[in-house]
Amino acid sequence: RGSDKLWPGVVMGISGDDVIVELGPRMQGVCSLREFEEPPEVGASLRFAMRGREDDLWVLSIRAAKEVAAWESLELGSHVKARVSGQNQGGLELRIGKNEAFMPASQISLNRDLDPSTLMGQTLICEVIELDRSRKRCVLSRRRVEEGERSHALQESIGKLHTDMVLKGKVTRIESFGAFVDLGNGLEGLMHVSNISRKRVENPADLLAPGQEVEVKVLEIKE
Repeated sequence: RGSDKLWPGVVMGISGDDVIVELGPRMQGVCSLREFEEPPEVGASLRFAMRGREDDLWVLSIRAAKEVAAWESLELGSHVKARVSGQNQGGLELRIGKNEAFMPASQISLNRDLDPSTLMGQTLICEVIELDRSRKRCVLSRRRVEEGERSHALQESIGKLHTDMVLKGKVTRIESFGAFVDLGNGLEGLMHVSNISRKRVENPADLLAPGQEVEVKVLEIKE
């Protein structure tokens, strides 16, 4: 049975499919070369997870060590890669390496129409919103990551705007004082009733309808 303790070791050489590792005085281990993305350099200092003992050699795993290290490095607010492994009524079950995590249905996506089952088997970038290492409990949010991406895209879009700029948009809703227009990337503008037409407009709904595409000019930018 493997433990979550990581052992430092120095690569002594490669023999066939085995990486020979010096763990300490008269203590050697072996790790499969297939667990490395590329052959390690002789003399490299790495951390390994122990997986048993065979013929006076400790069986080591660099892949499992990376999973343990990933779990140890988790912090509230940090972003982590997690694979969707299951689904239940409350949300999605995920794995960070060998460790289990959970994502409530409300934290899956900003898109309320998304079918959670389409995410099965996918690896997602998530934010850690709850963490209790002693109970091995980790709650994740993909929605928080999407909110951050949207906010970044919105700030970029605002930065590119300038007065007198002509844009295309789509009317999202109409009020007595004017119409709201979706300009893309989460950016929304207000077209005041006095700016809808050169003629006097009593009711914006007489000229505009939700979903209608319009061409508008930027008059003022407020943040």
